[in-house]
Amino acid sequence: MPEQLGFSGYVLMHLASSLGGVRAITDIVDMDALRPGDGFLTNDPRYGGAMHQADVALITPTFYRDELVGWSFSNMHVLDIGGVGVSGFAPGAHDVYEEGLRFPPVKVIRDGRLDREWERFIAANVRTPDPVLNDIRGMIAANTGVAAERLVAIIDEFGLDIYRELTVVNKALSEQVMRQRVERMPDGVYRVTDWHEFDGHDGPDRLLEVTGTMTVSGSDLRFAFTGTSQVDAFVNSAPSAMEANFMDSVMTSMVYGDFPVNADLWPVTISVGEPGTVVNSTDPAPCSNAHAEIGTRACKITRAVRRSPSATGRTPTGRPRRPAAASVRSRPTSRWTPSSPCGARSSPTPAAPATTAAARAWSRRGSCATATLSTAPASTAAPRCPRAGSAAATPAPPATTARSTSTTRSG
Repeated sequence: MPEQLGFSGYVLMHLASSLGGVRAITDIVDMDALRPGDGFLTNDPRYGGAMHQADVALITPTFYRDELVGWSFSNMHVLDIGGVGVSGFAPGAHDVYEEGLRFPPVKVIRDGRLDREWERFIAANVRTPDPVLNDIRGMIAANTGVAAERLVAIIDEFGLDIYRELTVVNKALSEQVMRQRVERMPDGVYRVTDWHEFDGHDGPDRLLEVTGTMTVSGSDLRFAFTGTSQVDAFVNSAPSAMEANFMDSVMTSMVYGDFPVNADLWPVTISVGEPGTVVNSTDPAPCSNAHAEIGTRACKITRAVRRSPSATGRTPTGRPRRPAAASVRSRPTSRWTPSSPCGARSSPTPAAPATTAAARAWSRRGSCATATLSTAPASTAAPRCPRAGSAAATPAPPATTARSTSTTRSG
């Protein structure tokens, strides 16, 4: 099963869309029929791992001497995707079919070029064909001319066996430190409930309830989202968008900036509620703002439950009940060593550990991200908040959910 080995970009939530998109392709494609120069387009939040329909992803296989060694992913919020809403957002839509083009993973790239028939089809269905098609061509260049070439250059330099060995080392280091940070959270079950009050339609607003439940047990972290029934509005979310916002919040509060982003960063199980709810909507419910409406509640809820005094081990005054974990920096073949909050390597005997909650500044200036994924083997209802829209954390029994997804490693 494909898993992430590296990620670069300003939008952390595409950690989820890149993984979901590649796995959607490998689930349906005849892998023996893949050839260099093939490429797939997807923007489907339910069947292609996308955040919403305007986030079009291009995914291409990377070969090394005729052996499939990885996948490259790039993503762009295109200027238009058709439908009743301009620029991919459709607040007036009452079903998903009004929201524009949806591409489950579709092979549209052959011999490194966008197929002419698909080019004409896309041009006929969007308001701004030239910018949209040029964005797709740009993503082809990013995948085949940058990501794939750099991966092949690394393998040329170190050899395929050493490359695979070092990916295992890097993943093990990431898992080790992530588990150390989870272990510093008190064991328990924590729950936050929030409400979404806007649906984009005229008439009375509806309060849509969303609940997040976090369970900490030793070095294992489980997070479950549940929500009310889906509505005929573009605010409905989908599993990839919920997982993306969860990852976004966890990355910026626990790990972002000081150790490698890869598959074993996540000793975490994320489950998303019953199909047909606002956190796991199904056709024909619209979802063109899946990541930014109900999805954003997931980010807020995750942040709230992580910062609650009982989950952080802090007193109401903010004083820690136990020392916080030191931040770390690594090299692929080295052991983890403590570092100062600014990233400078510390002395062998560390001083008082630095806090891990400080998030580094990061940019949301663009919606383009590139990831490299590998096919190589490797190692009950919470009390209502008195004011709609605010979130309060309360301990609660574990919640049960029907659909579970997790980032896993093969082997």
